[in-house]
Amino acid sequence: MKGIRDDNLGIAYGIGVLLAFLILSSLFYIAYTLFVSELINVFNTVMIPSDNVSVDRGGSMLYLRRMWAAVPFFVLIAGALWGIIRALEQKQTEGT
Repeated sequence: MKGIRDDNLGIAYGIGVLLAFLILSSLFYIAYTLFVSELINVFNTVMIPSDNVSVDRGGSMLYLRRMWAAVPFFVLIAGALWGIIRALEQKQTEGT
C-alpha cells in the first residue's frame, strides 16, 4: 500500500504543509505585533520624553523595527527553500 508521500498525492501533502506553515506563521506574526507595537509605544511615549534614551538604545529599537518588518520576507524565503529542498529530495528518491 502506497503512503501519501509515495505517489503524486505527495505534492498535495507538500502544498498542505506549506499552507499550514504560512497560516501559522501569519498568526504568530499578528499575535506578536501587539507586543512589538506596545514596546515601540512605551519607547516613544515614556522613554524619549524622560530623556532616558541612549544612542545605543535608540539604535537597538530601530533595529527591532526593521527586523520585525522583515519577518514576512524571512518566512516566505524559508517556505520556498523548504519546498525546493523537498522537491530535490523527492526527485532523488525517484531516481530521476
